[in-house]
Formats: sequence, structure tokens, C-alpha cells
Amino acid sequence: MRSSEGGEIISSYPTVSDPDAHGFRLNVGPNGELRVAIVNALSQSVHAARTRETGANDGEWHHVALIRRSGALLALLDGKSLDLFFRDDSVSGLRIGGHSALTIGASIPARGKVATDHFEGLIRELRIWDRALDVATVQNNRTFSSPVPSRG
Repeated sequence: MRSSEGGEIISSYPTVSDPDAHGFRLNVGPNGELRVAIVNALSQSVHAARTRETGANDGEWHHVALIRRSGALLALLDGKSLDLFFRDDSVSGLRIGGHSALTIGASIPARGKVATDHFEGLIRELRIWDRALDVATVQNNRTFSSPVPSRG
């Protein structure tokens, strides 16, 4: 991603009316901090954290990764692990599940709601894996570009 302003990189909200189903948000704050939250508009439970200020909003290209393994979150910027500071009321282990609407470059908190927190910049590539990658794999993958399918 490349930005000098930040905003929502990716977000989701649950498409089922279940207080135990949660969506997530990953964004870059105004001071370059990475922020992540697991939330549900129907519930008061939230698992939210942020990093210290980084150079992620300096207008240069950066690789951002978020790993969730067994309810624990790990944020990486350009292949380096960042300390996450969790809110005092943060509840770990909230279920994300597979019934979610995904939004790239904005946040939509629930069905029928207006998109907010638009990403101000460029997102060149986005990858979502069906498993939690280890840090070494993320570091190796950050320099690998997916081939563009040819049109014939």
C-alpha cells in the first residue's frame, strides 16, 4: 500500500444476525500507526489494538500484513513484527467466521450502512490466506508478485 493519509485497508462485517459473529478492520491511522479491530455492530465485544507510530503513511510503498493465529494477532510492516497495544476492554478470541461481507479500501459497519474511513492512497495487491502464515512465509511472500493472467 502507498499512502500519505491512511484509512481503511480492508474490513468486513458479519452477514448473519449473531452477536457471536464478528467482522474485522485493518487500517492505517493519521500518524502511520496500524490499527486492527474485531467487531460486531450487534455486540459490545471488541478486540482492538494499534501499533506505535510508523512510517506507513510517508507516501512510499509498504507491505502490511496481519496474522491471526488461535485468536492472537500479529502485525507486520515491511516484514518486521510490530508491537500491538490492546485496548483495556479488549476481548481476545472473538470469532470472525466465514459469513462476512468484505470491503477493500473502506469500512462498512453493517448491511445498509454507508462506507466510511476510505483509504487515501493506492493498494497494489491484496492477499487473503485460508490459514495463518508464519512470519518467515510472510517475509518471503512480500517480494513475490502474483503473475497477471494473460488475456487471449
